Amino acid sequence: MVRGGGNPTIPGKRAAVRPLPIPGGGKIRIACRGPGTAIGLLFLVLALCWLVVPLHASSFGINVHVPPGVVLDRVVQNGTGWVRIDFLWPVVQPAPAGWDWSVYDALVDEADARGLRILAILQETPAWATAGSPGTGVPDPVAWRRFCYRAARRYHGKVAAWELWNEPNLGRFWEGTRQEYIDTILLPGARAVHEADPSALAVGPALAHLQSAHWDSWLKDCLVAGRNVLDVASHHLYPGSCSHTDVTKALDRGGSYPWDPPSVKKVLQKAGWFGRPFWLTETGMNSERCGQHDQAGFYTNLLRDWFRTDRDMSWMDRIFFYEIMDAPSDPGWGILGPWPGMEPKDAYFAYGDFIAATPVDDAEVIALSSRMTLRPEDSGVMYVVVKNTGTTVWSTAEGYRLTPTHDPFDLVADPVELPEGSAVPPGGIVSFTVPVTTPAIPPGVDLDAPLRFRLEREGLWRFGNEIHTTVWISSRTDPWPRIDGPATPPPAQAGAEVELRIRVGNPEDLSFTWQRDGVDLEDDGRFAGIHGPVLTIRRMSRGLDGWYRCLVSAGEVFTLSSETVRVRLGEEEPPPPCELPYRATAGGQAQPAATLRTRRASLPDAPLPPP
Repeated sequence: MVRGGGNPTIPGKRAAVRPLPIPGGGKIRIACRGPGTAIGLLFLVLALCWLVVPLHASSFGINVHVPPGVVLDRVVQNGTGWVRIDFLWPVVQPAPAGWDWSVYDALVDEADARGLRILAILQETPAWATAGSPGTGVPDPVAWRRFCYRAARRYHGKVAAWELWNEPNLGRFWEGTRQEYIDTILLPGARAVHEADPSALAVGPALAHLQSAHWDSWLKDCLVAGRNVLDVASHHLYPGSCSHTDVTKALDRGGSYPWDPPSVKKVLQKAGWFGRPFWLTETGMNSERCGQHDQAGFYTNLLRDWFRTDRDMSWMDRIFFYEIMDAPSDPGWGILGPWPGMEPKDAYFAYGDFIAATPVDDAEVIALSSRMTLRPEDSGVMYVVVKNTGTTVWSTAEGYRLTPTHDPFDLVADPVELPEGSAVPPGGIVSFTVPVTTPAIPPGVDLDAPLRFRLEREGLWRFGNEIHTTVWISSRTDPWPRIDGPATPPPAQAGAEVELRIRVGNPEDLSFTWQRDGVDLEDDGRFAGIHGPVLTIRRMSRGLDGWYRCLVSAGEVFTLSSETVRVRLGEEEPPPPCELPYRATAGGQAQPAATLRTRRASLPDAPLPPP
């Protein structure tokens, strides 16, 4: 955390520390070949969705570090829907072969039981994983990717978003270069999150808004590099005075003179990101410096700038204030007093009153017909099923619709209106029918065309997370490769040989790459067949446990992924779910709510929009 216009760090503060969710945090993809098939699968999906406990969406969050349950109770009583927590790598993996998830198992379960959404900050390098300083040193890239993958996989459906490091443009949190952060932390971490949990969001770069730390060039470079893997751009900004106007001005307008730093909005526009999700994941005011009255006024007035129904600014999607409770080493930032009394301050009530009184547009996609395959100059229909998780009623008269935000090949001609005469109340579900028309392409060429959508209130704002899907335009006459993941093997005994097999149709001209925990396997003698359809683990040991999958490619055209399979020793815990969250039964054992097979495609780099 930093304060704008002042000291770049706050003593005593610890390092803070597809892709479509269904209620409860899972994700479903439907491969449709025609309207009849899609509609039939749609009803199946909707039936399955009610098997999981829905989570409540909100535009409002708070930083909580690693809190006990009683602090989370205060968050819920205030009406705040999101918590930003410190998720520290050295706590989870203090040694290369040791994984201890107990702290975060308890915390995630506590938040999940209260219906809170979690933004978890993945950060801090263990001493064993870096040649640099513990905590801030550049980590071994394979170890970092494995940590991100395992964290997202373990908390599939429970952690909604993962932020990739905290304020890396400050030496206090990151001693590497900007490019090392992008290449080692941001891009590999985002890919690992998506591979482990397609429903989770990859968030970053969470920069400190200090010109001395070159926040503007950092932000532009990070968003340009991460445009195809990041889901949300995040930033930190504190006032230099006791007024909310410092924050709004720095976000939306910038300085009055040519030599002043640009606004955050201007940098987002230059990076081609403006209109995509943006979260302010740290801001706040110290009550000991400004007084409780001004702290409460900061909360209320900043929220009015960005979230009232007649607001002028509308491009911030979520806000996370710093912080829930005063820290003894650096008091004043909390909206509660210090532990154990936790006396509410004026800002606690101001925040809660605003949340209770303010209508919120929010949405979650619960089903999507994805990865359509069409021939050139062909037409098809995809379906997007959305749940209203806000507090407003959607109607055509009020301008609610589904809008393409990235369509480089003009596959969707116009925004998609709500079904005629429909009104979607809070908690209601609506299906959008999206007509798709493909362009002409040269014979023998295949095209992987990415599409992004967002819900929109026309003329006012976009809301909800981005909706990602793909249309494959192919003139192939042979069937598209079908990939079946192997059945989960039983727990393996130490020293045993384990075989994993991929079955594909038409295997000619295909290449195979096996991965563990999202990292390509190396031909180091422990495996056989790492580039074939059958992988053999020669002698099972604890160091070889993890989630295995196979990437199957046909030249440069496409890459399909098998299901992920858990390989484990007999005494280890059962695997977390593959695509839908597990539910606890009365006996305490984790059981899958449902099972659907999912395939992911690798997306090509999308062209940058003009600045």
